[in-house]
Amino acid sequence: MTKVDANGNFVFVHPDDVALPEEKAYLNYVLDLINKRRFGSRYTKEQLDKMKRDRDLNYFLVPLMKAEFESESYGKNLTKSFKKRINVFNPKELLDESRKAL
Repeated sequence: MTKVDANGNFVFVHPDDVALPEEKAYLNYVLDLINKRRFGSRYTKEQLDKMKRDRDLNYFLVPLMKAEFESESYGKNLTKSFKKRINVFNPKELLDESRKAL
């Protein structure tokens, strides 16, 4: 029910593109919930429905954020996580991480 588009964005699949009615109902519910919180009172229900109909990328983006050190190190070797955290202060590492993000 998710995919990576041609630009590398992690997005939800459009509800009309799934076969099972249960998946369609779930996607409609999740997308409505996420986008009500994402766009708040800036958009009306009609505007959000139009974004969905027009397959606007902003409507289908999966909300992700970078992990904090605590959650990143959970289940990993703590030493590896700490070294990675220290390398963030290394300019070369910052540049490499920025390039990966783009």
